[in-house]
Amino acid sequence: MARSFVHLSLEERRVIARMHGEKSTQAEIARTLRRDRSTICRELRRHVRRQAGLFAGIDLGLLQSLVQ
Repeated sequence: MARSFVHLSLEERRVIARMHGEKSTQAEIARTLRRDRSTICRELRRHVRRQAGLFAGIDLGLLQSLVQ
């Protein structure tokens, strides 16, 4: 049986970034979003930490609207 994968939405990424900034655990974030904990771990490793360093102080929604 084939698996189906759904990308994280921008809103889910914002929730991850906010909760991570509030020092929530990956398990807490995963339960909130009803996602696997490994999904949260990968997102933090790939995007949130890197973006926090590169775009500190810039609203990610504003940044995305500027890019589009």
